[in-house]
Amino acid sequence: DLVFAPSRHIAEWVKAKGWDLPGPVFHQPNLIQIPEFSLPPPKSASIREIVFFGRIQPRKGLFEFCDAIDLLTAEQLSGVTIGFLGAHVTSPVDSRAHVNTKAAGWPCQTVILDRFSREEALAYLRRPGVLAVIPSRRETFSNTVYECQNLGIPFLAANTKGIPELIRPEDIPHVLFDLTPRALAEKLGEALRSPPSPVPSRHDP
Repeated sequence: DLVFAPSRHIAEWVKAKGWDLPGPVFHQPNLIQIPEFSLPPPKSASIREIVFFGRIQPRKGLFEFCDAIDLLTAEQLSGVTIGFLGAHVTSPVDSRAHVNTKAAGWPCQTVILDRFSREEALAYLRRPGVLAVIPSRRETFSNTVYECQNLGIPFLAANTKGIPELIRPEDIPHVLFDLTPRALAEKLGEALRSPPSPVPSRHDP
C-alpha cells in the first residue's frame, strides 16, 4: 500500500534495481533513541583525538581512513591520538591487525575501542577535543552521523550516498569530504588548524 524509506537514496536504489514501488513513498529518517547525558555537549576545543567512528571494517572506510592518516605529517599529529571506536571484524580482513600494522608507522598514540556499548561510545565522543570521522563507503542512512548531530559531537563524514541528505546545505562544505585518502587528509588538516563546530541534522529527531 505504501513504502517508508529512511532516505531518498535507498528508494532510488530500489527503483534502479527494477522494483516497482506501489503507492506513495514516504521518506522517514530512522527513529533512534538519543541518550540523555547529565553533562552538556562539548565546547569547541583543539583536536586532541581523531576517532574513526563505526564498525571497523573496509565497508565503513577503514582503508581510506588509515591511508589518510599516513598522509598527515608528524607535526600535524603531534599530541594527537588516533582512535578506532566500533566493533572490529576478522573477515574479509582482520581489522585489528590492519590497524596495528598501519599504526606502527604513525608518530602518535593509537587506541582501539571495540568493546564499548552504544552509550559508552557516544559519551567517549562527547569529550572536548574529540573529532569523530565517518568515512563510510556507502550508507542507506547513517545512524552515526545522526547521533553526532543530535548530541553536539563535532564530526567529518564521507560525501557518499545517504549521508548528504542528513546535512543542511550550508554545512556540507564544512563537514563532508570526497572519499579519497588525500581529500580526507586535507579535511583533517583543516580541522587540526581550526576545529569544526557541531552541526545539527536537517531532520528533527
